[in-house]
Amino acid sequence: MRIWNRPRTTAANLMPPERDMGSASAFSQAKSWLQHYTQNHSACRLRGPVTAPRRLLHLTPDGQSVKVAQPGPVPYVALSYCWGGDQPFKLTRATQEALGNGVSVSGLSPTIQDAISATAGLGFCYLWVDALCIIQDDLDDKYAQIPKTADIYRGAEFTIAAAKCASSEERFLTSDCPPMGFSIGIRTARGRDGMMLLLPDRMLQSSDLGNHIPRLHHRG
Repeated sequence: MRIWNRPRTTAANLMPPERDMGSASAFSQAKSWLQHYTQNHSACRLRGPVTAPRRLLHLTPDGQSVKVAQPGPVPYVALSYCWGGDQPFKLTRATQEALGNGVSVSGLSPTIQDAISATAGLGFCYLWVDALCIIQDDLDDKYAQIPKTADIYRGAEFTIAAAKCASSEERFLTSDCPPMGFSIGIRTARGRDGMMLLLPDRMLQSSDLGNHIPRLHHRG
């Protein structure tokens, strides 16, 4: 077996993955993947009508504040995350007016702050977050919106999964992501092309592999 770099391919670029998830280069790479998907995977696109969320967060151009809006059918991003307890700030009857007028992003939980940064960094201005788009102390609103959650995620342009965060008090756009290895192109003795995933030795220990299961996957 030998490692090779096939012409016109990046499969064997021995570059480690981007570790700063909030960097300009990370957003640029993600935007290129999204553009490739949009242009080349039309069969995977949503087919048929989907009811738009009743409310969405509208990001201001400067990214410093958001407000709850009812824009109707527009391209939007959805957030999947672990609450990990009550939210420091959420949509209620008491906060509905303030959120409708606009609130500072700095007053929201860290996970939601990062989701707003990612949404803006990928070129979108509408984000759906359950804590801020469903009136949490209004049973009628919850009964009307919660059953539509699957459609809300299905109708999103994409979903941000804050997989590493056990609660909304944690950030996922960090620069401390552990090195998880990288893929390289290989060619076997029989001439077959394939990929090899190189992992740090510590990750090959079964007890350590369990520590890398995304926390979002443990959510009920």
